[in-house]
Formats: sequence, structure tokens, C-alpha cells
Amino acid sequence: MAQARRDSVGWLLHLDSDELLHLPLAGALEGRAAVNASRAELQRHLARLSALGALQFTYCNLEAVPEEEEVLDPFAAVTLFKNHPSRLDATANGCAAALAYWTEAPASGGQFFRFYSNGKSIVRVDPRVSAVASVHEWSLPKGMAERGYTNNGNLRDSPYIPHQRASLDASCSAAVLHFAVCSFAVFWRKRWAALGYASPNHRFRGVSGGIDQCANALALTERRGGGGRPPRRDGAPL
Repeated sequence: MAQARRDSVGWLLHLDSDELLHLPLAGALEGRAAVNASRAELQRHLARLSALGALQFTYCNLEAVPEEEEVLDPFAAVTLFKNHPSRLDATANGCAAALAYWTEAPASGGQFFRFYSNGKSIVRVDPRVSAVASVHEWSLPKGMAERGYTNNGNLRDSPYIPHQRASLDASCSAAVLHFAVCSFAVFWRKRWAALGYASPNHRFRGVSGGIDQCANALALTERRGGGGRPPRRDGAPL
């Protein structure tokens, strides 16, 4: 944050390498026209946040659904996403069946999303904001939780007090697109090799239930057996 102030940066947004900020545009644009329109839309969006007096805005995240088994370039190939749970109407035609498809799937742990659903945040570069709460948000100064905004209505049900006090701005259609693990090779490399979730010291993913717990057990078995390659999804070694 101090470096951002020295560099005269106005806002900071934390995104991983498998995420994009999506600001819907009016009309179908391509090439340079799309780039210019996106830049203009971002400036309008930031001006709106400034007009609100927002110190932070936490965006809903949408989760990618690859339609092919292996995807080389998710940003170019994946166009289907699960909408955020806070935007779903369970009474709408077909919605309950779609939710059941995901929540009742084997190893789903009863969850609609396979990864996080509490969004990612953009924060104003401000001397009053100096500490991060997590990769999802910053810690706002005492008494200023209401200057944190969100378009995620579910945050009000969060046990985390700052989430409960965030101001809801449901009219904002911006979202973070999460292209999480769009191939099995990426899943293995990111979740279990690079992040060390298969190490004996890991105490979270192994008890979280669902697909993470299964993959954790799978990876531990492979490591203990001395194999360096991930198993196939049918359990046989590659």
C-alpha cells in the first residue's frame, strides 16, 4: 500500500493469474474498440466508487465451467460460468434442478461452487488502509466498515463482522471471473504441487470435504508410494 501511494496509484485489485475482472459492456465489440471501451468502462466504474465514498468494493465471483476435458487457454476457450449464489432465484424455472446437479454430484461436499464464493476486492489507496485481512479483502479502519461496498448479498450472512456491515450495491454488475482449474494437469500442478496441499503439514484441505479431500488423499498416497506423477482420474497411474 505504501508503494502504491508513492507511485500515485489510485486503486488496488487483488486477482490471481486465473482470474479476470469483468465489467459488462453495451453491445458486441471486438479488437481495439473492445479494449478502448473496456478502459472507459473501468474509469466510469472507479469514478462511481469514488462518488459513493467507497474505500473497498468486494465483487461477486463467477466460477468457470470448462466444456472440454483439457483447456490450453481458459481465457480464450471458456465462456460458460456458474452465476454467483447470491444472484440465483431458486424458484425460477430449472434453477433448483441446476443447483441439485452440482450440490448432489459425487465428491461435491454439497457445495454449488468448487472453490471460494466470497469474492475479491478492489481497495482505494488511502493512508487509513494499511493491513490486509486476506487475499479477498483489506481491513478497513475502525468505524468505517460501511465504506466497504459489495454486490454480494450473501456476505450479510457471513460470520465475519466486516462482511455483515458492508454496504450492499446490488446495481453493480461487475464480477470477478474465476477460471479455476480448467484441466486436470492444472489442478494437480496448482493445488497439490505448487501450493503444497498434499504435504503432511497441511491441515485445511484434507478436512474440508468433497473434491479437495479426495484429491488430498490421492496425492498423499502417490507421494508415500514414491511416485512423482499424478494418477489418472480412474485411479491408475499415468
